[in-house]
Amino acid sequence: MDVRRILTGAATVGLLVALGGAVRPPSAVGLAGGGADCGLGGGKCPGRAAAVTADLLSATGQVPAGCTPTWKSVAAPDWLGSQVFRPGIDVIPTAPGPASTQRSASATGVRVSLLNAVAPWMLDWNGTSFDAMPPIPHAPYESVPGGDFSVSAHSFDAPGEGWVLGPGFASGGGRIPRNSDHAVRWHGGRWTITPLAPSQAPASVAFQTLDVASISATDAWVVGDSTAVGIGVVAGGTTLGALVEHWDGVSWSVYPNPASKQPGAVLAQLAVVSPTDMWAVGRTGTGDGTTPLVEHWDGTSWSVVAVPAGTGRSALNLVSADRAGDVWAAGGQTQPGTNVATGLIEQWDGNAWHIVPGLPDLGVRWVLSGGTGLGGIYAASPTDVWVTGPTPTVGITGRFVHYDGHAWTAVPLPDPPEYGLNYHYDAIDGSGPDDVWAAGRAFASGGYAVLRIAHLSCGPK
Repeated sequence: MDVRRILTGAATVGLLVALGGAVRPPSAVGLAGGGADCGLGGGKCPGRAAAVTADLLSATGQVPAGCTPTWKSVAAPDWLGSQVFRPGIDVIPTAPGPASTQRSASATGVRVSLLNAVAPWMLDWNGTSFDAMPPIPHAPYESVPGGDFSVSAHSFDAPGEGWVLGPGFASGGGRIPRNSDHAVRWHGGRWTITPLAPSQAPASVAFQTLDVASISATDAWVVGDSTAVGIGVVAGGTTLGALVEHWDGVSWSVYPNPASKQPGAVLAQLAVVSPTDMWAVGRTGTGDGTTPLVEHWDGTSWSVVAVPAGTGRSALNLVSADRAGDVWAAGGQTQPGTNVATGLIEQWDGNAWHIVPGLPDLGVRWVLSGGTGLGGIYAASPTDVWVTGPTPTVGITGRFVHYDGHAWTAVPLPDPPEYGLNYHYDAIDGSGPDDVWAAGRAFASGGYAVLRIAHLSCGPK
């Protein structure tokens, strides 16, 4: 997925969108001015944007004077004959300077990726339109007939520096157990396949990498888990412990973390406040004993930080941090005695983690299998937090959910209702309260999905 740069001052921001699916390479993906582009057969949809009222962003200093941020649809590429899968988005700075990095998607310097695709693409926002970056390379053994070529996560600390995890493949509807053995680096205007740290016992232990955070050309981190593999081991079976890897500018190596030998421990996502202040969230335990796991990096070592458990089984899979180091995490929790999950939101206030209640019932449930049905989380400040809702079911469309420091409010999506489609936004990121981007999908009949991109701002993009 992605990492967001937290700016300490004003700076131009870039947006990157990565797209997956069996696609044709885009030539030029343009954005026309005027109303929001429906992106479903062409034409404009003026007035379709859902206005976010000023009281949703009422905290002093959150937005410029006179600014009422509004969600609008942004023209997205439409590749005929292509199915898009879970997209990611990363908002990255285009101006250098002292800053920190955070896990998320890319905007104005915005980069969007689509996951689990036969031919994934990364799109780069140039300020007026999306351009396709060079194709992401993959190892020859990963291109298999009928397989799904995937990008699992991406992160950029600058327009010219970043990482993509994956690609990998699935076959027969199930993940083939194998070591996550390489990442792809964007550096010097080109992609380069770079080996990750190898398992020391590849016949019995495989590394699964789930997220990456790019901080500089000589500092990047990967998290995930180590899993038992081999004869007699069920694919996706026993998780042996949490995995952390570090890039020092030369190579990747496994870095010590306190949950590395803890059965069931997984680190799913990273948020970077600074090179010496970073968070990783996930889960630990198995079965009914599954609870959230949070680790913190202080510049010297990783340590486990106490975090409240939700109801029943619970896990955290999403994390975001604002400029001041206020950290938010999202995941799922089951209702007692069931495997049906609802949302779980937790906040680090500088001293301790606590559950933030009141997330609206969006009418959607999902099965908690170590994951979360929520799409993404972005925190601009303690009084300005956005969450994308779970994948909708038939008859229920997705929602954005906003927290203003007091309560959660469901906000309609800026997508046209006329076509009877379901919409879901998988990822969200931004550079501040009046520059938030989201990437998702519109689901047509038969489950076929096309890319959707939305932008919250005070003016047109």
